[in-house]
Amino acid sequence: ESELSSILSINDTKIIIEELRVTANRKFSILLLDDAALTLTPNFLIDFLDIVRSLKSSTIAPKASVYPGTTEYSPRFHAGHDSLSIQFWHPIDSDSYSVVMGGIAGKRVSNIANIPDDVVELFKYAAFGIPRAFLSMIWEYQRRKSRSTQQSIINSITQEYLSSRLLEYRSLVKKVPKFRTIILAGEDLLNEMGTLVRDA
Repeated sequence: ESELSSILSINDTKIIIEELRVTANRKFSILLLDDAALTLTPNFLIDFLDIVRSLKSSTIAPKASVYPGTTEYSPRFHAGHDSLSIQFWHPIDSDSYSVVMGGIAGKRVSNIANIPDDVVELFKYAAFGIPRAFLSMIWEYQRRKSRSTQQSIINSITQEYLSSRLLEYRSLVKKVPKFRTIILAGEDLLNEMGTLVRDA
Protein backbone atom coordinates (compact mmCIF):
# COMPACT_ATOMS: atom_id res chain seq x y z
CA GLU A 1 0.00 0.00 0.00
CA SER A 2 2.79 2.45 0.83
CA GLU A 3 4.51 1.70 -2.50
CA LEU A 4 1.25 2.20 -4.38
CA SER A 5 0.44 5.42 -2.53
CA SER A 6 3.87 6.83 -3.36
CA ILE A 7 3.38 6.38 -7.13
CA LEU A 8 -0.38 6.95 -7.48
CA SER A 9 -1.38 10.56 -8.12
CA ILE A 10 -4.77 12.25 -8.37
CA ASN A 11 -4.30 12.47 -12.12
CA ASP A 12 -3.50 8.73 -12.36
CA THR A 13 -6.64 7.98 -10.33
CA LYS A 14 -8.76 10.14 -12.64
CA ILE A 15 -7.33 8.33 -15.69
CA ILE A 16 -8.16 4.92 -14.17
CA ILE A 17 -11.70 6.01 -13.29
CA GLU A 18 -12.16 7.45 -16.78
CA GLU A 19 -10.96 4.19 -18.40
CA LEU A 20 -13.43 2.22 -16.26
CA ARG A 21 -16.25 4.59 -17.23
CA VAL A 22 -15.50 4.23 -20.94
CA THR A 23 -15.17 0.44 -20.66
CA ALA A 24 -18.54 0.27 -18.88
CA ASN A 25 -20.05 2.58 -21.52
CA ARG A 26 -21.38 5.05 -18.94
CA LYS A 27 -21.79 8.82 -19.07
CA PHE A 28 -20.56 9.42 -15.51
CA SER A 29 -18.60 7.83 -12.69
CA ILE A 30 -20.01 8.42 -9.21
CA LEU A 31 -17.68 7.85 -6.26
CA LEU A 32 -19.51 7.05 -3.01
CA LEU A 33 -17.24 8.25 -0.20
CA ASP A 34 -19.53 8.00 2.82
CA ASP A 35 -18.79 8.50 6.52
CA ALA A 36 -15.48 10.30 6.05
CA ALA A 37 -16.66 13.09 8.34
CA LEU A 38 -17.28 10.55 11.12
CA THR A 39 -14.15 8.44 10.74
CA LEU A 40 -11.34 10.86 9.88
CA THR A 41 -9.53 13.26 12.18
CA PRO A 42 -9.80 16.95 11.21
CA ASN A 43 -6.35 16.98 9.54
CA PHE A 44 -7.10 13.89 7.45
CA LEU A 45 -10.56 15.23 6.64
CA ILE A 46 -9.05 18.42 5.23
CA ASP A 47 -6.74 16.35 2.99
CA PHE A 48 -9.63 14.08 2.03
CA LEU A 49 -11.83 17.01 0.93
CA ASP A 50 -8.94 18.38 -1.14
CA ILE A 51 -8.77 14.99 -2.89
CA VAL A 52 -12.55 15.04 -3.43
CA ARG A 53 -12.28 18.53 -4.94
CA SER A 54 -9.42 17.44 -7.21
CA LEU A 55 -11.20 14.29 -8.41
CA LYS A 56 -14.32 16.18 -9.50
CA SER A 57 -14.62 16.61 -13.26
CA SER A 58 -17.28 16.77 -15.97
CA THR A 59 -17.55 12.96 -15.86
CA ILE A 60 -16.52 12.15 -12.25
CA ALA A 61 -18.92 13.02 -9.45
CA PRO A 62 -17.60 12.30 -5.94
CA LYS A 63 -20.25 12.09 -3.18
CA ALA A 64 -19.18 12.51 0.45
CA SER A 65 -21.25 12.82 3.62
CA VAL A 66 -20.43 15.77 5.83
CA TYR A 67 -22.17 17.31 8.81
CA PRO A 68 -22.99 21.03 8.85
CA GLY A 69 -21.25 22.91 11.61
CA THR A 70 -18.87 20.10 12.55
CA THR A 71 -17.00 19.21 9.35
CA GLU A 72 -13.66 21.02 8.99
CA TYR A 73 -13.14 22.15 5.38
CA SER A 74 -9.75 22.96 3.93
CA PRO A 75 -8.86 26.52 2.88
CA ARG A 76 -9.05 25.31 -0.74
CA PHE A 77 -12.46 23.61 -0.41
CA HIS A 78 -15.48 25.91 -0.60
CA ALA A 79 -18.74 24.14 0.24
CA GLY A 80 -20.88 26.38 -1.97
CA HIS A 81 -18.49 26.40 -4.92
CA ASP A 82 -16.78 22.99 -4.92
CA SER A 83 -19.84 21.00 -3.94
CA LEU A 84 -23.61 20.81 -4.12
CA SER A 85 -25.16 20.51 -0.67
CA ILE A 86 -28.14 18.15 -0.39
CA GLN A 87 -30.02 17.79 2.90
CA PHE A 88 -30.47 14.07 3.44
CA TRP A 89 -32.21 13.74 6.79
CA HIS A 90 -35.96 14.22 6.66
CA PRO A 91 -37.05 17.14 8.89
CA ILE A 92 -38.88 15.85 11.95
CA ASP A 93 -41.37 18.74 11.88
CA SER A 94 -42.51 17.94 8.33
CA ASP A 95 -46.17 16.97 7.90
CA SER A 96 -45.06 13.87 5.99
CA TYR A 97 -42.35 12.79 8.45
CA SER A 98 -44.23 9.82 9.92
CA VAL A 99 -45.41 8.64 6.49
CA VAL A 100 -41.91 8.84 4.96
CA MET A 101 -40.26 7.01 7.85
CA GLY A 102 -43.06 4.42 7.82
CA GLY A 103 -42.50 3.90 4.09
CA ILE A 104 -38.80 3.27 4.69
CA ALA A 105 -39.60 0.69 7.38
CA GLY A 106 -42.24 -0.92 5.17
CA LYS A 107 -39.62 -1.63 2.51
CA ARG A 108 -36.74 -2.56 4.80
CA VAL A 109 -38.25 -4.35 7.82
CA SER A 110 -39.86 -7.75 7.43
CA ASN A 111 -42.96 -8.29 9.58
CA ILE A 112 -43.25 -4.60 10.44
CA ALA A 113 -47.00 -5.20 10.83
CA ASN A 114 -46.26 -7.41 13.85
CA ILE A 115 -44.81 -4.47 15.80
CA PRO A 116 -47.37 -2.31 17.66
CA ASP A 117 -48.00 1.02 15.92
CA ASP A 118 -47.19 3.04 19.05
CA VAL A 119 -43.77 1.36 19.30
CA VAL A 120 -43.01 2.16 15.65
CA GLU A 121 -44.13 5.79 16.14
CA LEU A 122 -41.96 6.19 19.25
CA PHE A 123 -38.87 4.92 17.40
CA LYS A 124 -39.61 7.20 14.41
CA TYR A 125 -39.41 10.26 16.61
CA ALA A 126 -36.59 8.96 18.82
CA ALA A 127 -34.50 8.58 15.63
CA PHE A 128 -34.97 12.32 15.01
CA GLY A 129 -35.01 12.05 11.23
CA ILE A 130 -32.17 9.55 10.79
CA PRO A 131 -33.52 6.55 8.84
CA ARG A 132 -30.61 4.29 9.76
CA ALA A 133 -31.18 4.95 13.47
CA PHE A 134 -34.92 4.28 13.13
CA LEU A 135 -34.32 0.97 11.34
CA SER A 136 -31.65 -0.07 13.86
CA MET A 137 -34.07 0.47 16.76
CA ILE A 138 -36.82 -1.50 15.00
CA TRP A 139 -34.48 -4.40 14.23
CA GLU A 140 -33.19 -4.39 17.80
CA TYR A 141 -36.78 -4.48 19.09
CA GLN A 142 -37.54 -7.49 16.86
CA ARG A 143 -34.41 -9.23 18.10
CA ARG A 144 -35.25 -8.71 21.80
CA LYS A 145 -39.05 -8.81 21.95
CA SER A 146 -39.35 -12.35 23.34
CA ARG A 147 -36.81 -11.80 26.13
CA SER A 148 -38.45 -9.18 28.33
CA THR A 149 -41.49 -6.96 28.74
CA GLN A 150 -42.31 -4.61 25.88
CA GLN A 151 -41.89 -1.44 27.97
CA SER A 152 -38.47 -2.41 29.33
CA ILE A 153 -37.24 -3.27 25.82
CA ILE A 154 -38.45 0.07 24.41
CA ASN A 155 -36.87 2.03 27.26
CA SER A 156 -33.60 0.13 26.95
CA ILE A 157 -33.32 0.58 23.16
CA THR A 158 -34.18 4.28 23.37
CA GLN A 159 -31.67 4.82 26.20
CA GLU A 160 -28.92 2.98 24.29
CA TYR A 161 -29.58 5.12 21.21
CA LEU A 162 -29.47 8.31 23.30
CA SER A 163 -26.22 7.22 24.97
CA SER A 164 -24.53 6.48 21.65
CA ARG A 165 -25.58 9.88 20.24
CA LEU A 166 -24.25 11.64 23.35
CA LEU A 167 -20.92 9.80 22.98
CA GLU A 168 -20.79 10.80 19.32
CA TYR A 169 -21.27 14.49 20.16
CA ARG A 170 -18.85 14.32 23.10
CA SER A 171 -16.21 12.93 20.72
CA LEU A 172 -16.65 16.08 18.62
CA VAL A 173 -15.38 18.07 21.60
CA LYS A 174 -12.01 16.41 20.97
CA LYS A 175 -12.21 16.43 17.17
CA VAL A 176 -13.42 20.03 16.85
CA PRO A 177 -12.46 21.82 20.11
CA LYS A 178 -14.01 25.13 19.01
CA PHE A 179 -17.46 23.51 19.43
CA ARG A 180 -16.81 22.39 23.02
CA THR A 181 -18.91 25.11 24.66
CA ILE A 182 -21.96 24.69 22.43
CA ILE A 183 -21.87 20.87 22.56
CA LEU A 184 -21.71 20.83 26.36
CA ALA A 185 -24.44 23.48 26.58
CA GLY A 186 -26.56 21.39 24.19
CA GLU A 187 -26.20 18.34 26.43
CA ASP A 188 -27.20 20.39 29.48
CA LEU A 189 -30.22 21.72 27.58
CA LEU A 190 -31.23 18.21 26.49
CA ASN A 191 -30.99 16.89 30.05
CA GLU A 192 -33.01 19.81 31.43
CA MET A 193 -35.71 19.36 28.77
CA GLY A 194 -35.95 15.67 29.65
CA THR A 195 -36.30 16.52 33.33
CA LEU A 196 -39.06 19.08 32.64
CA VAL A 197 -41.01 16.63 30.45
CA ARG A 198 -40.69 13.91 33.09
CA ASP A 199 -41.84 16.22 35.88
CA ALA A 200 -44.77 17.48 33.80
